[in-house]
Amino acid sequence: MSTKAISIGILVLVLLIMIVYAIVMFEIYKNQTFIFTPYQQPAPPPNTFRPLGNVTPLTQEEINQRNALIRASTGTAT
Repeated sequence: MSTKAISIGILVLVLLIMIVYAIVMFEIYKNQTFIFTPYQQPAPPPNTFRPLGNVTPLTQEEINQRNALIRASTGTAT
């Protein structure tokens, strides 16, 4: 066999593999399976922290206390 025949054989084999791959990927997409399944967000475990719960506004006294703590921790005094 010549190197030209081997090269052509390899190219034909690669082309056939690419065609089969494209067909398989199209079928998987069409059936929405494997990597194309729609994403479903998992349910959170029970008794967990819910950051989007009710928000209660702070009173002015609580705001002043919070600001004093922040200033004390950063070393800035006003």
